[in-house]
Amino acid sequence: DDMALAGATIRSSGIVNLRTRSDSRALIVGGSDDSAGLALSTPELATVTAGTLSLGHTGHTGAFSVSATPATTGIGALELLSSSLSLGSAITGLLETFLNAGKDAIVQTAGSLTVTDSIAKSAGGDATLTLRAGSDLSFSSAVGASSSSNKLSMDFTGGYSTTGTLNTSGTGTFTSNGGTIGFTGR
Repeated sequence: DDMALAGATIRSSGIVNLRTRSDSRALIVGGSDDSAGLALSTPELATVTAGTLSLGHTGHTGAFSVSATPATTGIGALELLSSSLSLGSAITGLLETFLNAGKDAIVQTAGSLTVTDSIAKSAGGDATLTLRAGSDLSFSSAVGASSSSNKLSMDFTGGYSTTGTLNTSGTGTFTSNGGTIGFTGR
């Protein structure tokens, strides 16, 4: 359940998926201590060139954390996969880094997905934020998504693989700056 990518070159115009072997093992983006989980350091992630860098898998039950944000150079889009996930400030910051570079960011879970910190695009070209929950997709009170720089298209789905809802609580704001906004619940 660890990788040593330093010195390697990994290139694909398609998807490069980096994931834990054990479903319950932690995945640490920007980390360096493999004893705490699968740590993918910033220098290791810099060896990857991909149309989409996909981290995790939908059966992943371990913790998903961000210690440092990798460079977006050579990555067309970022995809985070987990069985369920809560998007706090560290993970939303990672998504914002890619969106601010004009790159798409995708989060997909087999179960629930909760957004506890707002996502704000403030730089870069047009981009798309996709949040897809297998069951419920929930935004905490006063949490939303916005762009103040070019278009941010939003595709939010609760219940894509089973029955689920999409919930926005309180006073969250969703501002696309000219992009498309789609909310789907099943």
